[in-house]
Amino acid sequence: MSWLPDDLEFQFDGRPYLYEPEYTDEQLQDLEERERREREELVEAEESLPDRRAGNWWCSCWHCEVMATNQECLCCRDWDHISSLLNLVLFDSKINLFGL
Repeated sequence: MSWLPDDLEFQFDGRPYLYEPEYTDEQLQDLEERERREREELVEAEESLPDRRAGNWWCSCWHCEVMATNQECLCCRDWDHISSLLNLVLFDSKINLFGL
């Protein structure tokens, strides 16, 4: 017995991952190989960039300090630019998400 009308009742199949994609061994190997190549290309691209830890030549305001890693060596002006773009993207996605 339920308080729902008969046409609104449903059965719940509580098995997790029921609709997850299934891959063959060959497809899995292809995916792993593609991911490995992409990681290698990313490492090669990072290695080809000049070392930002060698000085603050990358800084446009001349007030930023060299950090421990290349990823951390960002100018505060670059960060402001990146964060404003990120806010714009997040704001746009929220609008699209809620249909406003």
